Amino acid sequence: MTKEKIFALVDCNNFFVSCERIFRPDLADKPVVVMSSNDGCAVARSNEAKAIGIPMGAPMFKYKNTIEENNVVLFSANFHLYGDISRRITELLSSQIPIMEVYSIDESFLDISDIKIDDYERWGRELRDMIFRHIGVPVSIGIGPTKTLAKLASELAKKISNKNGVAILKPQDERLREIKIEDIWGIGRKNAPKFRIEGFGNALDIANASRSKIRQITGSVMGERLFLELKGTACYNIKVTTKPQKMISATRTFGHDTNEINDVQSAIANLVARAGFNLRKDQQIAQRISIFVTSSRFKNNYSKNSKSLQLNYPSSNTGQLISVANQLFLDIFDSHVQYHRAGVVLSDLVSEAKIPQIGLFDRDETLSQSDKNSFMKNVDSINKRYGREKIHYATQDISKKWLPRKRDVSPSYTTDWQQLPKIY
Repeated sequence: MTKEKIFALVDCNNFFVSCERIFRPDLADKPVVVMSSNDGCAVARSNEAKAIGIPMGAPMFKYKNTIEENNVVLFSANFHLYGDISRRITELLSSQIPIMEVYSIDESFLDISDIKIDDYERWGRELRDMIFRHIGVPVSIGIGPTKTLAKLASELAKKISNKNGVAILKPQDERLREIKIEDIWGIGRKNAPKFRIEGFGNALDIANASRSKIRQITGSVMGERLFLELKGTACYNIKVTTKPQKMISATRTFGHDTNEINDVQSAIANLVARAGFNLRKDQQIAQRISIFVTSSRFKNNYSKNSKSLQLNYPSSNTGQLISVANQLFLDIFDSHVQYHRAGVVLSDLVSEAKIPQIGLFDRDETLSQSDKNSFMKNVDSINKRYGREKIHYATQDISKKWLPRKRDVSPSYTTDWQQLPKIY
């Protein structure tokens, strides 16, 4: 007899804001907004900021009066800090639960089917208290027999976060009526109209429907699986391992529009360095590199241009990739364009374990490329030990004018020795 599955979803509350509040406890009950890396719009809001009407993605200039009238505290996004706090939470969870899936920077699924738990709500409260005690981030925990029900339970748990922040959902639970169609995991605002036109307004409506009706609305097996998950049949298991990515990209909006070659080339070099690091971390090498540059969509004469190149030999060497990427930019550079954004894409990826076959006429070139790829591992090891980008390429430093505006960025409390919080 197959044992019933039980899943839990740990969802960090207003994660970016919560990370900032760890080191600023004086902001506990104040409206706080974390802005995008260019200080353009809201990417995270405290409950107090939501209450005064600041929506997700709100352009900051449109809410200037609201911000000033309510003394809203603003932070520029500090993704290095948020990533490190996320890593600490993941390590804590993995020490407690052997089977887990990191779903996003602020969410993790746990398979607790084989753990002896007498009271799931009390277990959830104890785990929630442990995370807050060790890390300082408040979380909501949803528990259910499927990943979909656990996900929806975590949304309900947020509404009771001032109590215990834990919710348990069973199949056809009446509380599913509280969850609107567009808020259901797997449907969203794009597909919600298809359901509404058929008379479905909430999650319970789907759970009470027929399997064939849901399949008819969605026209795919995905809708059928959603129906089964809401009925309590687990269709999705924990993904313990991650499949290698098919491509790796890095993009950036500049702090100021520019038509200076050095500004854009420096930006591209930094984007390549970031993509290259992720490529090696994924133990892959790239056979194609592409770049794109655009002007601002909000200004006249919008321009977008791109170019790519198939490499002679698969590479993960940052210096080599920077050289190719910047030559691609020179090929499409237009002095009349004020560049606003750039991106780099590494594609046609293969495992670094699959060493290219050494041919009779290119033996030296193939071996040389292998050495260049291996060299970067030494660079990564040094940077891991002594600090991020302690060793980097000079091209990355040609210009800093492209860097995003971060007027209100907090210190890197946990990732930079020079910015450790001080106790007086």
